Amino acid sequence: MASIAIRIGLKDLERAVDTLSPADKLRLIQRLERQTWGARIGRLLARIDARVKRRPLPEGKISALVEQVRQELYAQRGR
Repeated sequence: MASIAIRIGLKDLERAVDTLSPADKLRLIQRLERQTWGARIGRLLARIDARVKRRPLPEGKISALVEQVRQELYAQRGR
């Protein structure tokens, strides 16, 4: 079986997508999301890491926040 490769520009691709039905657009979105998941999660983790490096939380503050949430959860269970 022979195959043919066609190179099209982004504008042509966008015009082609515009002609798709809503159901086909959703299928395309789902496929693109699966194919780009790794890159998107990598960018998200890099943003989180950069934010943490810019504004690090001291260990004592983290412990205090954990204890505060723990106490709130204990209080909710006691109701």
